[in-house]
Parts: sequence; C-alpha cells; structure tokens
Amino acid sequence: MAEHDNKRNTKRWPTRLRAGKVFDRSNRLLAECWISDRSESGARLRLESVRPLPVEIRIYDEAFATLSPAAVVWMREGELGIRFLRPEEDPIRLSPDEIAQLSRVSPRRG
Repeated sequence: MAEHDNKRNTKRWPTRLRAGKVFDRSNRLLAECWISDRSESGARLRLESVRPLPVEIRIYDEAFATLSPAAVVWMREGELGIRFLRPEEDPIRLSPDEIAQLSRVSPRRG
C-alpha cells in the first residue's frame, strides 16, 4: 500500500469514473479530471493534464452538479489526492445557470 493510503481517516470506495473539473478559488478552470474513488473526507482524481495546482482548489463533479472546496494532500504521476474542506453532505449545489457559466470558462494558461 502506498504511503498516502495509510494516512486516510475514512474508508475510500471506488466509484465509476466520473468526469470532473478542477478550479481555483476564483472558479478559473485549471484542469479536467476523472474522479476515481472517494470517501467522506476526500477523493482521488486522475488529471487530464499534469500541471502545478494551488493547495486550495474546488472540484466540480459533473454527475451531481456540485462544487466542493478541497485541499490538495498529495500529487504524483497524474493523480491527485484531495481532502474536502466542508462535509461531503454539504457540497455547493449549482443551478443550471451556474453550471453553464462554469462550462464557458477556459483553462488557465501558465
């Protein structure tokens, strides 16, 4: 088991790969991702492109139309471990207009 697997506070369970997006705190798109497994306190993401990320990010889960503030815990080989900064039961639920606005944002360059 990898070192970061041993530090988990809650059991993580696999999910069907779900599409997601990684945003910064200003809702600028940083990367497309796949949510590969999750727990009550965090998740593992597979990034479409490897790039530096800030410690505090927001994860958009396309399947549930939610935006969750999170902190990057570890990153390696295109995968990313995150910890949710608010309870999983309390993500930010987005309206159709807010989802459309996020969809229009282009990835940040640099």
